[in-house]
Amino acid sequence: MTIEQQPQTPKAKKSSYWVAIILALVFIIPIVLAWTFFNEEHELANVDTSNYGHLILPPPYIEKLALKQVNGKAATKRMLLGKWRMLYINPNGCEKVCRSNLYKMRQVRIALGKNQSRVARIFVSLDRQQRIVIEDAIAHGYTGTALLETTKVNAAKFLHKLPSAKMALKQGYLYLVDPHGNVMMSYAPNANSSKILKDMKKLLRVSQIG
Repeated sequence: MTIEQQPQTPKAKKSSYWVAIILALVFIIPIVLAWTFFNEEHELANVDTSNYGHLILPPPYIEKLALKQVNGKAATKRMLLGKWRMLYINPNGCEKVCRSNLYKMRQVRIALGKNQSRVARIFVSLDRQQRIVIEDAIAHGYTGTALLETTKVNAAKFLHKLPSAKMALKQGYLYLVDPHGNVMMSYAPNANSSKILKDMKKLLRVSQIG
């Protein structure tokens, strides 16, 4: 029997928000990275604070997307929280760009090795008519990817204040979500998978969550 997580209290949500801000600062301020996340023996000179993805500040909550399962039920807390997640929001059918990002998410997760259990994949469909095609694509090569849905209206509201919203709604963007549900980084459809992997490894190395 699965026990659902209790809804976050305002205090808990505020706490998770600041966790996301601190993680974001990891990529901006070397001193924060060195003193907050690393053991004292690490030297500041060895700290890499660059990042490939576009940092999103303030980070929105993934729950704002109003995601649903393919059976029509609301996505559960367990599906959205507790792990790092690669989130791909697909606006159309599953052609070249869509399949490329399915592949990219799978390969990045595999390349994480022992840390891959800390990372999950979510594919968000905005077009229910294309769901059979997407389900087939996931079943034949990308098992383990959670397929969720939302409406184009919900997606537009969510993406409106994020980087490159118009392109995201046209081609689909990839996002990194922390275990508290903060959508904290975005990647263009043609983003380099090896550089996404580098960002993921850095986040997993410095964070104690997920």
